Amino acid sequence: MTFVSYVQSNCPVVIDEHGATHEETLEYLLHRRFTELLKGSTVVADTHHLAVWLNFLQIRGRTYFQATSLDLENFRDYLLDSEDLTPQTINLYVKTICEAYWYCQTRGMVQNMIGWLDRSNPNQKYLIEVDKAPESSKSPYVIPYRLRVPNQSQNPVPNKGQIDAMRAQIDYWDYPGEPDLAESLRARDSLMFRWLSEVGLRRAELVNLWVDDISEHCSDAVPRVTISRGTKKGKSRNVEIPRSLYEETLNFIDLQRDEILKYKRSKFGSPSGIRVLFVNGSNNSVRPQMSEQAIYQWVLKLNPEGCSKKNKFSPHALRRYALTEFATHLWKVEMNSATYSPTKQLILHQNLMHRLAVQAGHESADTTIKFYIDMGFRRADNQTNPNDLVRVKEELERKLNEVNKLLGEHAG
Repeated sequence: MTFVSYVQSNCPVVIDEHGATHEETLEYLLHRRFTELLKGSTVVADTHHLAVWLNFLQIRGRTYFQATSLDLENFRDYLLDSEDLTPQTINLYVKTICEAYWYCQTRGMVQNMIGWLDRSNPNQKYLIEVDKAPESSKSPYVIPYRLRVPNQSQNPVPNKGQIDAMRAQIDYWDYPGEPDLAESLRARDSLMFRWLSEVGLRRAELVNLWVDDISEHCSDAVPRVTISRGTKKGKSRNVEIPRSLYEETLNFIDLQRDEILKYKRSKFGSPSGIRVLFVNGSNNSVRPQMSEQAIYQWVLKLNPEGCSKKNKFSPHALRRYALTEFATHLWKVEMNSATYSPTKQLILHQNLMHRLAVQAGHESADTTIKFYIDMGFRRADNQTNPNDLVRVKEELERKLNEVNKLLGEHAG
Protein backbone atom coordinates (compact mmCIF):
# COMPACT_ATOMS: atom_id res chain seq x y z
CA MET A 1 0.00 0.00 0.00
CA THR A 2 1.30 3.45 -0.92
CA PHE A 3 0.64 6.57 1.12
CA VAL A 4 0.51 10.08 -0.33
CA SER A 5 -0.33 13.53 0.96
CA TYR A 6 -3.70 14.85 -0.19
CA VAL A 7 -3.73 18.65 -0.12
CA GLN A 8 -6.93 19.52 -2.00
CA SER A 9 -8.87 20.29 1.17
CA ASN A 10 -8.94 22.76 4.07
CA CYS A 11 -6.61 20.45 5.97
CA PRO A 12 -4.06 18.28 4.14
CA VAL A 13 -4.24 14.59 5.13
CA VAL A 14 -2.41 11.37 4.39
CA ILE A 15 -4.35 8.90 2.25
CA ASP A 16 -3.59 5.43 0.93
CA GLU A 17 -3.79 4.32 -2.69
CA HIS A 18 -7.51 3.57 -2.24
CA GLY A 19 -8.25 7.10 -1.05
CA ALA A 20 -8.75 6.14 2.60
CA THR A 21 -7.49 8.63 5.21
CA HIS A 22 -4.73 7.45 7.53
CA GLU A 23 -6.54 7.83 10.86
CA GLU A 24 -3.49 7.73 13.16
CA THR A 25 -2.11 10.97 11.68
CA LEU A 26 -5.43 12.70 11.03
CA GLU A 27 -6.00 14.18 14.51
CA TYR A 28 -2.47 15.57 14.67
CA LEU A 29 -2.80 17.32 11.29
CA LEU A 30 -6.21 18.72 12.22
CA HIS A 31 -4.68 20.05 15.44
CA ARG A 32 -1.86 21.70 13.52
CA ARG A 33 -4.23 23.34 11.05
CA PHE A 34 -7.19 24.40 13.20
CA THR A 35 -5.92 24.59 16.78
CA GLU A 36 -2.40 25.87 16.29
CA LEU A 37 -3.67 27.82 13.23
CA LEU A 38 -0.50 27.17 11.27
CA LYS A 39 -0.20 28.19 7.65
CA GLY A 40 -1.51 25.72 5.12
CA SER A 41 1.96 25.38 3.58
CA THR A 42 3.41 24.27 6.93
CA VAL A 43 0.77 21.57 7.37
CA VAL A 44 1.30 20.46 3.75
CA ALA A 45 4.97 19.91 4.58
CA ASP A 46 4.03 17.98 7.74
CA THR A 47 1.69 15.79 5.72
CA HIS A 48 4.34 15.01 3.14
CA HIS A 49 6.87 14.12 5.85
CA LEU A 50 4.43 11.69 7.45
CA ALA A 51 3.48 10.09 4.13
CA VAL A 52 7.13 9.37 3.32
CA TRP A 53 7.60 7.99 6.86
CA LEU A 54 4.59 5.68 6.51
CA ASN A 55 5.85 4.32 3.20
CA PHE A 56 9.23 3.66 4.80
CA LEU A 57 7.62 1.83 7.73
CA GLN A 58 5.54 -0.28 5.40
CA ILE A 59 8.65 -1.48 3.58
CA ARG A 60 10.03 -2.54 6.97
CA GLY A 61 6.78 -4.32 7.85
CA ARG A 62 5.75 -1.98 10.66
CA THR A 63 2.60 -0.07 11.43
CA TYR A 64 2.62 3.56 12.53
CA PHE A 65 2.66 2.83 16.26
CA GLN A 66 5.22 0.00 15.96
CA ALA A 67 8.08 2.32 14.96
CA THR A 68 11.25 2.28 17.03
CA SER A 69 14.31 4.45 17.58
CA LEU A 70 16.21 2.22 15.18
CA ASP A 71 13.54 2.75 12.51
CA LEU A 72 13.89 6.51 12.91
CA GLU A 73 17.68 6.33 12.63
CA ASN A 74 17.42 4.12 9.54
CA PHE A 75 14.84 6.48 8.04
CA ARG A 76 17.18 9.42 8.55
CA ASP A 77 20.02 7.50 6.88
CA TYR A 78 17.69 6.39 4.08
CA LEU A 79 16.81 10.01 3.28
CA LEU A 80 20.48 10.94 3.39
CA ASP A 81 21.50 8.14 1.02
CA SER A 82 18.61 7.87 -1.40
CA GLU A 83 16.99 11.30 -1.50
CA ASP A 84 18.44 14.59 -2.73
CA LEU A 85 17.75 16.39 0.55
CA THR A 86 19.87 18.67 2.68
CA PRO A 87 20.59 17.82 6.33
CA GLN A 88 18.33 20.74 7.30
CA THR A 89 15.42 19.23 5.38
CA ILE A 90 16.01 15.75 6.76
CA ASN A 91 15.97 17.22 10.27
CA LEU A 92 12.54 18.68 9.53
CA TYR A 93 11.25 15.21 8.62
CA VAL A 94 12.54 13.82 11.93
CA LYS A 95 11.09 16.77 13.86
CA THR A 96 7.63 16.28 12.31
CA ILE A 97 7.62 12.57 13.14
CA CYS A 98 8.61 13.10 16.78
CA GLU A 99 6.07 15.91 17.25
CA ALA A 100 3.30 13.78 15.76
CA TYR A 101 4.06 10.89 18.11
CA TRP A 102 4.32 13.22 21.12
CA TYR A 103 0.91 14.69 20.28
CA CYS A 104 -0.68 11.23 19.98
CA GLN A 105 0.84 10.12 23.26
CA THR A 106 -0.26 13.21 25.21
CA ARG A 107 -3.80 12.69 23.86
CA GLY A 108 -3.89 9.07 25.04
CA MET A 109 -3.93 7.61 21.53
CA VAL A 110 -0.85 5.51 22.30
CA GLN A 111 1.27 4.66 25.33
CA ASN A 112 5.02 4.24 25.80
CA MET A 113 5.66 5.55 22.30
CA ILE A 114 8.16 8.38 22.80
CA GLY A 115 10.06 9.61 25.84
CA TRP A 116 13.35 9.56 27.73
CA LEU A 117 14.97 7.20 30.19
CA ASP A 118 14.29 8.25 33.77
CA ARG A 119 16.52 7.06 36.60
CA SER A 120 13.59 7.26 39.00
CA ASN A 121 11.69 4.80 36.82
CA PRO A 122 14.29 2.58 35.11
CA ASN A 123 11.72 0.01 33.98
CA GLN A 124 9.86 2.51 31.82
CA LYS A 125 10.82 1.94 28.18
CA TYR A 126 9.78 3.85 25.08
CA LEU A 127 9.78 2.69 21.46
CA ILE A 128 11.34 5.98 20.38
CA GLU A 129 13.83 7.35 22.88
CA VAL A 130 14.53 11.06 23.03
CA ASP A 131 16.43 13.17 25.56
CA LYS A 132 14.84 15.27 28.25
CA ALA A 133 15.06 18.95 27.43
CA PRO A 134 16.45 21.55 29.86
CA GLU A 135 13.86 23.52 31.81
CA SER A 136 14.49 26.62 29.71
CA SER A 137 13.46 24.82 26.51
CA LYS A 138 10.03 25.31 24.95
CA SER A 139 9.94 21.66 23.90
CA PRO A 140 9.83 18.93 26.58
CA TYR A 141 12.37 16.81 24.74
CA VAL A 142 15.50 16.99 22.57
CA ILE A 143 15.73 14.90 19.41
CA PRO A 144 19.02 12.95 19.31
CA TYR A 145 18.57 11.83 15.70
CA ARG A 146 19.21 15.15 14.02
CA LEU A 147 22.00 15.45 11.49
CA ARG A 148 24.81 17.89 12.02
CA VAL A 149 24.37 20.80 9.60
CA PRO A 150 27.77 21.92 8.30
CA ASN A 151 28.42 25.03 6.26
CA GLN A 152 28.12 23.63 2.77
CA SER A 153 28.72 25.18 -0.61
CA GLN A 154 26.14 24.87 -3.39
CA ASN A 155 25.79 21.36 -4.83
CA PRO A 156 27.61 20.94 -8.16
CA VAL A 157 25.82 21.50 -11.46
CA PRO A 158 26.41 18.88 -14.18
CA ASN A 159 28.01 20.12 -17.38
CA LYS A 160 26.62 19.56 -20.87
CA GLY A 161 28.94 16.64 -21.55
CA GLN A 162 27.72 14.82 -18.45
CA ILE A 163 24.07 15.47 -19.31
CA ASP A 164 24.63 14.22 -22.87
CA ALA A 165 26.32 11.09 -21.54
CA MET A 166 23.33 10.36 -19.30
CA ARG A 167 20.89 10.99 -22.14
CA ALA A 168 22.85 8.62 -24.38
CA GLN A 169 22.34 5.80 -21.88
CA ILE A 170 18.64 5.77 -22.79
CA ASP A 171 19.47 4.94 -26.42
CA TYR A 172 21.14 1.70 -25.35
CA TRP A 173 18.54 0.57 -22.80
CA ASP A 174 17.29 -2.91 -23.73
CA TYR A 175 14.13 -3.12 -21.51
CA PRO A 176 14.46 -6.89 -20.99
CA GLY A 177 11.15 -7.21 -19.15
CA GLU A 178 9.09 -5.58 -21.90
CA PRO A 179 10.74 -6.18 -25.34
CA ASP A 180 7.49 -5.44 -27.19
CA LEU A 181 7.33 -1.99 -25.63
CA ALA A 182 11.03 -1.15 -25.89
CA GLU A 183 10.70 1.66 -28.45
CA SER A 184 7.71 3.23 -26.70
CA LEU A 185 9.41 3.07 -23.30
CA ARG A 186 12.58 4.54 -24.77
CA ALA A 187 10.55 7.45 -26.16
CA ARG A 188 8.91 7.92 -22.74
CA ASP A 189 12.25 7.87 -20.91
CA SER A 190 13.86 10.29 -23.35
CA LEU A 191 10.93 12.65 -22.87
CA MET A 192 11.05 12.39 -19.08
CA PHE A 193 14.76 13.17 -19.15
CA ARG A 194 14.05 16.33 -21.15
CA TRP A 195 11.38 17.51 -18.70
CA LEU A 196 13.84 17.04 -15.86
CA SER A 197 16.97 18.46 -17.51
CA GLU A 198 15.43 21.19 -19.69
CA VAL A 199 12.45 22.39 -17.65
CA GLY A 200 13.72 21.57 -14.17
CA LEU A 201 10.68 19.73 -12.81
CA ARG A 202 10.90 18.04 -9.44
CA ARG A 203 10.24 14.29 -9.31
CA ALA A 204 6.83 14.73 -7.71
CA GLU A 205 5.88 17.25 -10.39
CA LEU A 206 7.00 14.91 -13.17
CA VAL A 207 4.96 11.89 -12.02
CA ASN A 208 1.91 14.10 -11.39
CA LEU A 209 1.93 15.74 -14.82
CA TRP A 210 -1.33 15.03 -16.65
CA VAL A 211 -2.10 14.79 -20.34
CA ASP A 212 -4.66 17.59 -19.88
CA ASP A 213 -1.83 19.90 -18.73
CA ILE A 214 -0.47 19.91 -22.29
CA SER A 215 -2.59 22.09 -24.53
CA GLU A 216 -3.30 20.45 -27.89
CA HIS A 217 -3.15 23.77 -29.71
CA CYS A 218 -0.40 26.25 -28.86
CA SER A 219 1.31 28.40 -31.47
CA ASP A 220 3.62 30.22 -29.03
CA ALA A 221 7.33 30.03 -29.78
CA VAL A 222 7.84 29.32 -26.08
CA PRO A 223 4.84 27.32 -24.80
CA ARG A 224 3.89 27.51 -21.13
CA VAL A 225 2.56 24.65 -19.05
CA THR A 226 0.83 24.98 -15.69
CA ILE A 227 2.37 22.76 -13.01
CA SER A 228 -0.22 22.32 -10.27
CA ARG A 229 0.27 18.86 -8.71
CA GLY A 230 3.21 17.55 -6.73
CA THR A 231 4.52 21.08 -6.29
CA LYS A 232 6.31 22.33 -3.23
CA LYS A 233 3.77 23.59 -0.67
CA GLY A 234 0.98 23.06 -3.22
CA LYS A 235 1.82 26.21 -5.21
CA SER A 236 0.92 26.22 -8.92
CA ARG A 237 3.15 27.90 -11.48
CA ASN A 238 3.54 28.34 -15.24
CA VAL A 239 6.81 27.01 -16.64
CA GLU A 240 8.35 27.82 -20.01
CA ILE A 241 9.29 24.82 -22.17
CA PRO A 242 11.14 24.55 -25.50
CA ARG A 243 8.91 24.35 -28.54
CA SER A 244 10.54 21.08 -29.59
CA LEU A 245 9.74 19.56 -26.17
CA TYR A 246 6.11 20.62 -26.50
CA GLU A 247 5.80 18.97 -29.93
CA GLU A 248 7.64 15.83 -28.81
CA THR A 249 5.26 15.54 -25.85
CA LEU A 250 2.20 15.78 -28.10
CA ASN A 251 3.64 13.09 -30.37
CA PHE A 252 4.28 10.84 -27.38
CA ILE A 253 0.68 11.26 -26.21
CA ASP A 254 -0.69 10.30 -29.62
CA LEU A 255 1.68 7.39 -30.32
CA GLN A 256 3.89 5.76 -27.69
CA ARG A 257 1.77 6.53 -24.63
CA ASP A 258 -1.29 5.13 -26.35
CA GLU A 259 0.63 1.97 -27.27
CA ILE A 260 1.81 1.43 -23.66
CA LEU A 261 -1.71 1.84 -22.28
CA LYS A 262 -3.25 -0.49 -24.83
CA TYR A 263 -0.62 -3.11 -23.99
CA LYS A 264 -1.30 -2.66 -20.25
CA ARG A 265 -5.08 -2.49 -20.55
CA SER A 266 -5.60 -5.72 -18.59
CA LYS A 267 -3.80 -4.19 -15.58
CA PHE A 268 -4.63 -0.50 -15.83
CA GLY A 269 -8.11 -0.59 -17.35
CA SER A 270 -9.44 1.71 -20.05
CA PRO A 271 -6.81 4.16 -21.36
CA SER A 272 -9.43 6.92 -21.49
CA GLY A 273 -9.63 6.97 -17.70
CA ILE A 274 -5.89 7.41 -17.15
CA ARG A 275 -4.77 11.02 -16.80
CA VAL A 276 -1.07 10.86 -15.93
CA LEU A 277 1.26 11.71 -18.80
CA PHE A 278 4.16 9.38 -18.03
CA VAL A 279 2.67 5.93 -17.50
CA ASN A 280 4.25 2.84 -15.99
CA GLY A 281 5.54 0.22 -18.37
CA SER A 282 7.40 -2.33 -16.26
CA ASN A 283 6.08 -5.88 -16.28
CA ASN A 284 5.42 -5.83 -12.52
CA SER A 285 3.64 -2.47 -12.39
CA VAL A 286 0.14 -2.55 -10.91
CA ARG A 287 -0.93 1.05 -11.46
CA PRO A 288 -0.34 3.54 -14.28
CA GLN A 289 1.24 6.34 -12.22
CA MET A 290 4.98 6.09 -11.70
CA SER A 291 6.46 6.65 -8.23
CA GLU A 292 8.97 9.29 -7.19
CA GLN A 293 11.31 6.56 -5.96
CA ALA A 294 11.20 4.85 -9.37
CA ILE A 295 12.24 8.11 -11.02
CA TYR A 296 15.05 8.53 -8.53
CA GLN A 297 16.44 5.04 -9.13
CA TRP A 298 16.03 5.40 -12.89
CA VAL A 299 18.12 8.59 -13.01
CA LEU A 300 20.83 6.98 -10.90
CA LYS A 301 21.02 4.13 -13.43
CA LEU A 302 21.57 6.67 -16.21
CA ASN A 303 24.86 7.71 -14.63
CA PRO A 304 27.77 6.32 -16.68
CA GLU A 305 29.56 3.28 -15.28
CA GLY A 306 32.40 4.06 -12.94
CA CYS A 307 30.66 6.89 -11.09
CA SER A 308 31.04 6.52 -7.35
CA LYS A 309 27.91 6.75 -5.21
CA LYS A 310 29.08 10.11 -3.92
CA ASN A 311 29.51 11.53 -7.43
CA LYS A 312 26.32 10.20 -8.99
CA PHE A 313 23.85 12.75 -10.33
CA SER A 314 20.30 12.53 -8.98
CA PRO A 315 17.06 13.98 -10.44
CA HIS A 316 17.71 17.17 -8.50
CA ALA A 317 21.07 17.50 -10.26
CA LEU A 318 19.17 17.52 -13.57
CA ARG A 319 16.99 20.27 -12.11
CA ARG A 320 20.08 22.29 -11.16
CA TYR A 321 21.35 21.93 -14.73
CA ALA A 322 18.02 23.01 -16.22
CA LEU A 323 17.75 26.11 -14.04
CA THR A 324 21.36 27.11 -14.70
CA GLU A 325 20.82 26.75 -18.45
CA PHE A 326 17.60 28.77 -18.19
CA ALA A 327 19.42 31.54 -16.31
CA THR A 328 22.21 31.49 -18.90
CA HIS A 329 19.65 31.81 -21.70
CA LEU A 330 17.96 34.78 -20.01
CA TRP A 331 21.27 36.59 -19.62
CA LYS A 332 22.27 35.90 -23.23
CA VAL A 333 19.05 37.44 -24.49
CA GLU A 334 19.63 40.56 -22.37
CA MET A 335 23.31 40.88 -23.24
CA ASN A 336 22.56 40.79 -26.97
CA SER A 337 19.82 43.36 -26.74
CA ALA A 338 20.59 46.68 -28.42
CA THR A 339 19.70 48.48 -25.20
CA TYR A 340 21.93 46.37 -22.95
CA SER A 341 24.40 48.19 -20.77
CA PRO A 342 26.53 46.97 -17.84
CA THR A 343 24.99 49.78 -15.79
CA LYS A 344 21.66 47.95 -16.02
CA GLN A 345 23.00 44.73 -14.54
CA LEU A 346 21.63 45.31 -11.04
CA ILE A 347 18.02 45.81 -12.13
CA LEU A 348 18.33 43.01 -14.69
CA HIS A 349 19.68 40.74 -11.98
CA GLN A 350 16.60 41.37 -9.84
CA ASN A 351 14.17 40.92 -12.74
CA LEU A 352 15.77 37.67 -13.89
CA MET A 353 15.84 36.29 -10.34
CA HIS A 354 12.08 36.75 -10.16
CA ARG A 355 11.55 35.08 -13.52
CA LEU A 356 13.75 32.12 -12.58
CA ALA A 357 12.00 31.80 -9.21
CA VAL A 358 8.70 31.33 -11.08
CA GLN A 359 10.25 28.71 -13.37
CA ALA A 360 11.77 26.86 -10.40
CA GLY A 361 8.71 27.06 -8.18
CA HIS A 362 10.38 29.02 -5.38
CA GLU A 363 8.19 31.38 -3.39
CA SER A 364 10.81 34.12 -3.63
CA ALA A 365 14.13 34.90 -5.25
CA ASP A 366 16.17 33.27 -2.49
CA THR A 367 19.86 32.47 -2.20
CA THR A 368 19.45 29.34 -4.33
CA ILE A 369 17.94 31.33 -7.18
CA LYS A 370 20.68 33.95 -6.78
CA PHE A 371 23.27 31.19 -7.20
CA TYR A 372 21.74 30.11 -10.52
CA ILE A 373 21.43 33.66 -11.79
CA ASP A 374 25.04 34.47 -10.87
CA MET A 375 26.30 31.29 -12.53
CA GLY A 376 24.13 32.00 -15.58
CA PHE A 377 25.64 35.46 -15.86
CA ARG A 378 29.19 34.09 -15.76
CA ARG A 379 28.40 31.49 -18.39
CA ALA A 380 26.56 33.94 -20.63
CA ASP A 381 29.36 36.48 -20.31
CA ASN A 382 31.88 33.86 -21.46
CA GLN A 383 29.73 32.40 -24.24
CA THR A 384 28.01 35.41 -25.77
CA ASN A 385 29.24 36.07 -29.28
CA PRO A 386 27.25 38.50 -31.46
CA ASN A 387 28.63 36.88 -34.64
CA ASP A 388 27.16 33.53 -33.59
CA LEU A 389 23.78 35.15 -33.06
CA VAL A 390 23.91 36.76 -36.50
CA ARG A 391 24.51 33.35 -38.07
CA VAL A 392 21.60 31.89 -36.09
CA LYS A 393 19.37 34.72 -37.28
CA GLU A 394 20.37 34.14 -40.91
CA GLU A 395 19.66 30.41 -40.61
CA LEU A 396 16.22 31.05 -39.12
CA GLU A 397 15.42 33.55 -41.87
CA ARG A 398 16.33 30.97 -44.52
CA LYS A 399 14.10 28.37 -42.87
CA LEU A 400 11.24 30.87 -42.62
CA ASN A 401 11.63 31.65 -46.32
CA GLU A 402 11.37 27.94 -47.19
CA VAL A 403 8.27 27.55 -45.02
CA ASN A 404 6.61 30.54 -46.71
CA LYS A 405 7.32 28.97 -50.12
CA LEU A 406 5.71 25.69 -49.07
CA LEU A 407 2.67 27.50 -47.69
CA GLY A 408 2.36 29.40 -50.96
CA GLU A 409 2.49 26.18 -52.97
CA HIS A 410 -0.25 24.57 -50.84
CA ALA A 411 -2.39 27.67 -51.13
CA GLY A 412 -2.00 27.62 -54.90
